[in-house]
Amino acid sequence: MKYLFIILLLSTSLSQAKEWKTDLFTIDLPESLIVETDKKRRLLAFSESGPNSPPFLSIEFGKGVPIDVVLEEVNSSIAALGGGELKQEECLTNCKAYYFEWKMDVEGEGAFLYYYLGQTSTLSFIISYTGTNSIEAGREFVKNVARQIREQNI
Repeated sequence: MKYLFIILLLSTSLSQAKEWKTDLFTIDLPESLIVETDKKRRLLAFSESGPNSPPFLSIEFGKGVPIDVVLEEVNSSIAALGGGELKQEECLTNCKAYYFEWKMDVEGEGAFLYYYLGQTSTLSFIISYTGTNSIEAGREFVKNVARQIREQNI
């Protein structure tokens, strides 16, 4: 039953997706998101309520960005929030990946914060996502976006 729900969730979100292109990758995001990108180093996506309301997605990317410096900066930010730190994720060859998720309170309601830091042989990127769905749905969304980026840059 659990797998049926996940398959239904994925097929629903994929059927309502829109393709967004940057200079370094193309990803599918839900049509319900408003997307802004300079196509060279940043993509932002947010709800119709604006960037101050979840969901909010930020992807910063570039070539030759030293992942160790970014890892240290992100871990400092997470520590300042009272969280933990990015943990290394399993990744394909020629790839490094780190992930963090955290439940927080936004205006009296539960929200989830996710970070995904990835590096392939041609691209470094960091995904920041704030969502209010279940922690599992947010995790699946972030890892799906990261997978789409990685697969085009190995």
